[in-house]
Amino acid sequence: MKRIALAGGASCGKTSLARHLTTELYNNRTPKRNAQHVPEFARDHINECRRRDGAFIPTMATQQMFFHEQMAREDALDPENVEFLITDSPIFLTVVYAWPMVEPLNYNSRVTYEKLYDCWLQHYNRYDHVFLLNREKPFFQDGTRGGNEAGAIDMHERITAFLFYHEIDFTDIRGPDHTRVSLVLKEILDQPQTFEDLVSTDDRRNFPSYAQGTEYPENPDLLENIVDQHGDLKDPKEMRTQLDLVSETKQDAEERRMREKIPRRGPSDIGV
Repeated sequence: MKRIALAGGASCGKTSLARHLTTELYNNRTPKRNAQHVPEFARDHINECRRRDGAFIPTMATQQMFFHEQMAREDALDPENVEFLITDSPIFLTVVYAWPMVEPLNYNSRVTYEKLYDCWLQHYNRYDHVFLLNREKPFFQDGTRGGNEAGAIDMHERITAFLFYHEIDFTDIRGPDHTRVSLVLKEILDQPQTFEDLVSTDDRRNFPSYAQGTEYPENPDLLENIVDQHGDLKDPKEMRTQLDLVSETKQDAEERRMREKIPRRGPSDIGV
């Protein structure tokens, strides 16, 4: 069973993508792939608290509970019958969310966090694929999540820094929903990504010669829009090179980077 983790700050589209992926794998694949979406325990618990008590106050103890209950939901699936486990609430997110709650001068607070962190370390390699969803959608208050746009951006940066610091291999996912689904599927099904996965149908229709491999698109405004969505690249040649890279296998891409001295994007490129 492959475990698929979708990570990112609040309101970045994790739950929507998880549902789309589950539907696509089970209903639109031949043969059908048995995929199960493991929903977020924290969301259910918060909604229940607000319904019963009128409010929910997050604490270190609740984050610890979220960790174990979410892990229990994932472990309840039968690995013999489920091919893909897809979660929009991987257990390491509780470690990230709990960190701002630590009170440095409070012994119990520090010990509780250390226990949570140590428990997560025991499951460091729990997920086969980790996808970090880029923040492209405005913050939406759905009645469950707290905070605002600034808080969601801050948490996204914390998650990104956490993944880099702990050297967790992850894939950055950008674009509209159908592009995100395509990129994730090709990764988990071990299929190479293509130009068509990164550029929408409407974009290709506006400059077909670029899709066929010419160096520059006919419409520079569309190029600028795609550059903003796919890596903040500075010129068409660099974009063409990056698109070529993702259409290769990971091994071929790494060999080409070394041969042509193409810089690898790292934490400094995103301001971490």
